[in-house]
This record gives sequence, C-alpha cells and structure tokens, in this order.
Amino acid sequence: MTPPALLFGMFVYAFYENYAIRPYSPVSYLVMAPALRAVTPIAQCSPLVYQRYFQECGGICGEQQRVWFGTTATLETLQNTYDLDALRAQLKGFDEVSLHLAPGRPGLAEGCNEAWVSAYDDYAID
Repeated sequence: MTPPALLFGMFVYAFYENYAIRPYSPVSYLVMAPALRAVTPIAQCSPLVYQRYFQECGGICGEQQRVWFGTTATLETLQNTYDLDALRAQLKGFDEVSLHLAPGRPGLAEGCNEAWVSAYDDYAID
C-alpha cells in the first residue's frame, strides 16, 4: 500500500501549477528542475520567483518552468553570466532553454527590468 504522504507528493508533482513558487519552499524542491533552482540572480532588484505551468493542447502541449527576477543588468551581461548550453545539458528531457529580458512591469523600481530563464518540455501526443 502506498503511504498517504507519498501519494500526496505524487499528486503535487503531477498537477502543481503556480506562477509564484517561493525559493526554498518544499514545493519548489518537488516540482522545479534542480538546474533551474541553481540559477542565481545578478543585479537583483526584486524577489526571485519560480514559475511552473502547463500549456494547453491546441497544437502545442507541454510544461514550462521559469526562474524569474528583477534585475538592473543588461541582456549582454545576463548572456555572459548564464551558460545556456551547460544548462541545456543539465536539463535532460527539456526541449528548449532560453533567456529573456523585458522592461519592468508597473510596481517595480525605476530601471528594474524583468529577467527570466525558462525551460520548456513538449509532450508527445500519440
């Protein structure tokens, strides 16, 4: 018989979707890829957040995981800091790994941009 805690953990892993998972929370260890949890923000100006969500089927189905943080660093600095090839090698099973930088959203300090490293895994539909 499966212990209830293990069964609960399996459900959390399979179905947990959240756009604001706190680092070091128990759930972050269950649902986030270790290689993404190891990404360290640079020139950070807002809290680090993990995100995990599923893309609905309509041609593309899959799971997206992100490390999101506010930063004052430039895209060039971020590209020189994060080795995406090494990250791809660590994220076996994920199809795409990318780095993005966008203007900060309302509520962030002046000059604080949004940066995220994301990994995407598409599901094969038979």
